[in-house]
Amino acid sequence: MAKMKISVLTTVGILFLNFDIVTTNIGFRDMKNIRKLATRTQSVYSYQDKVNHVFTSVAPVADKMNDLMSLGGHRLWKDWMISRLNPQPGMSILDACSGTGDLSLLCHDYLQYRIPATVEGKQNLPLTDIPLGKPLMTIGRHLDIFGLLKPVQRLSEKLPGSCFKHTNDTNLSTTSIDINPEMVERAVKKAVKNGFQILKEDEKNISLSRNNQILNLKTGDIVQLEEEEGSHDAYISSFGLRYVGDKETALSQAYNALRPGGRILILEFNDLNNVKSLYNATFGKYVPLIGEKVASKRDEYQFLSDSMIDFPETKIFQNMLKNAGFKNTSYENLTILSGPFTIVIHSAFK
Repeated sequence: MAKMKISVLTTVGILFLNFDIVTTNIGFRDMKNIRKLATRTQSVYSYQDKVNHVFTSVAPVADKMNDLMSLGGHRLWKDWMISRLNPQPGMSILDACSGTGDLSLLCHDYLQYRIPATVEGKQNLPLTDIPLGKPLMTIGRHLDIFGLLKPVQRLSEKLPGSCFKHTNDTNLSTTSIDINPEMVERAVKKAVKNGFQILKEDEKNISLSRNNQILNLKTGDIVQLEEEEGSHDAYISSFGLRYVGDKETALSQAYNALRPGGRILILEFNDLNNVKSLYNATFGKYVPLIGEKVASKRDEYQFLSDSMIDFPETKIFQNMLKNAGFKNTSYENLTILSGPFTIVIHSAFK
């Protein structure tokens, strides 16, 4: 058990908790109480400090654990969302709470491995359609392994009519921002493994390139976003906004960072309180168990499991988007892809 120093200031009724060593013996079960405690006590060991500790601790096994926790489903959900975004050459995309950089790398791969660039007249496919980009990107990635991607792309250009059109332009710029330096470090390693080369780096920013694609990895806080106003075409995030204490300010910052007509896409769980008993009996037990067996970090993954219930219900979050200034808000339930614990893609435009 870690050393714990507790000093009670009875005159003002404030409890300060200072930890010499933060350990996995700390319980993380009630996130709302944690957040209330941090606010009430104005403790230097705040909710955000707790989040940072957890992600620093799990960073080395984050990708492996994401696969195990979701049984690989997170890859499909993220592919689906990026296909909804349908990245186009020349776009600038901001990836918030980016973790190890999955979404940014998917955006780059979407252009690198696509077969058709888009379907004529359907740059943003209706939410009722299966996004063509997902299967075509997956096929393209496998074709490239055998050196067949370019021939198939050239063949698609010769199809009759103007349904499919292809361009060799893969120019794209993404900016990934995460508050945790260890996660950013893992993202750099993953990007290099995927063919990116480091152009320049400093204490908080690393720029990489692959062909004519630019990937910027930054350590930063999306509540205090330092991006220029109107500098991005899209703002994307997956399973990260739930850990941001001031979501309203984060969404306002997102709005400011987008150009007019820019789009925000957020991938998150739906309101799990509707299936809380089922969740606690299944996923709520499975995730901490896997965390203990694979990473020896049961309490950290108990925290991550509980956080899924803490995200605002879909209609509430849609109103939060509207309050931040966004228009044409909508959402898509990925029930078929995620079972009873529904994954939701929130969409809105500036």
